[in-house]
Amino acid sequence: ATVLCCQKAIDDTVQTALAQNGVVPIERTRRDEFDVIARATGSTPVTSAEDLTMADTGTVDSVQWRTVGTTDTVWLRGCPNEERVSLLLRGGTPHVADETRRIITNCIDVTRVSLDNGMLLPGGGAVPTALSMYLSSSAREIPDRSQLVFDGFASALEAVPRTLAENAGTNPLDVLSTLKQRHDAGTPTVGVGPDGRPSEMVELGVLEPSTVFKTALQRAVTVATMILRVDDIMRVGADDAVEAGHDSHDHSQVATGGYPWAVGH
Repeated sequence: ATVLCCQKAIDDTVQTALAQNGVVPIERTRRDEFDVIARATGSTPVTSAEDLTMADTGTVDSVQWRTVGTTDTVWLRGCPNEERVSLLLRGGTPHVADETRRIITNCIDVTRVSLDNGMLLPGGGAVPTALSMYLSSSAREIPDRSQLVFDGFASALEAVPRTLAENAGTNPLDVLSTLKQRHDAGTPTVGVGPDGRPSEMVELGVLEPSTVFKTALQRAVTVATMILRVDDIMRVGADDAVEAGHDSHDHSQVATGGYPWAVGH
């Protein structure tokens, strides 16, 4: 079969004429899909039907028109130039399907980052635990008040293994204490396993790209810094606004409730 892909709508009369001559028209093809089809089939996009020649066409082994749920889809199999794999995601509701798609997209992005960067870290909170212990040890050698910053940063990093332990239904204090003991014993790759207990992350295959952890740490520091710059928070509710309107000369009233407004520098 001969298939004609077009980014815009095709007139009904033109579609009928194409079908009568053995050409399957596919209209309103998204730009990203259009480019992928062109690369995979070896075809060359043209801006006008008058410019289309046999040299611009591509080939595939088979073309199938299938209905998935309530959506009509076109399946191109056996593309000569690129190997393509499509994932069909189903969900009970559109929200579930969108959430599944988001999860798959994140997994693909993490895999791509891992291949590009090539550096992996043990997961399960092993790295935050090691960093927390290092910062706590370094804080003891600082004679001024800046050691409070090191202690605070170390305590914040402990939230990662603590949360993993809580989500697994184990005692976070016991797990964190055991983690630190095993790190002190020379096994810094120990983290919180799937069962909520300290386990060797490398042996379990629980790894994460270094870029993911680095980015999460940088964003956490940025958010914390922004919050620390806030000087005061005022809450103004509807009742407070009406009350303030009756007495415009009294500016000493403190408003409570309503939408929070942050006042910073």
